Amino acid sequence: LRRKIAVGRAHERVRADRARAGFELAREEGVEARKGPWWQLRVFEDVAFFENTNLELTGDGDPRRLEGASVSTNLFATLGVSPAIGRMFADDENQAGRNRVVLLSDALWTRRYTADRRVIGETIRVNGIAHTVIGVMPPRFKFPEFAELWVPFAPNAAGTPRDQRDFGVVGRLRSG
Repeated sequence: LRRKIAVGRAHERVRADRARAGFELAREEGVEARKGPWWQLRVFEDVAFFENTNLELTGDGDPRRLEGASVSTNLFATLGVSPAIGRMFADDENQAGRNRVVLLSDALWTRRYTADRRVIGETIRVNGIAHTVIGVMPPRFKFPEFAELWVPFAPNAAGTPRDQRDFGVVGRLRSG
């Protein structure tokens, strides 16, 4: 169930696959990964989660179905990685209506936007909804493995009952 992750200071990171959403991941005002039972073990400095998903990119070229991830806003900080350009998700961007921002992979940015920095701040359509591009991840960043887009997780964004969603969970171990 646990395995190491190939990111900065990987010896401090642990990944638990297929965590069930019924572990109090959602609150009315947003999502808080620190409410799960893994957090209560007090072995983690921080805990984040992600859900693999297919996303459709439209409105600025040919429509494309891409692999992506819906993630807690602290995922990248937990992994110890920052966007190469732009910014990470803000804490309040995990709330419905505030979650219309997106991070691009370096490969997608290069392929579709010709590595043009001016895409930061531009609006693109993800699953038919306008999202603002806020950043581009580093060239070698691959988490989850095939993701090309990342959007902040918002409670029940897909309309799926909470107890029927599966998440991957990552944690940064406390020192000592």
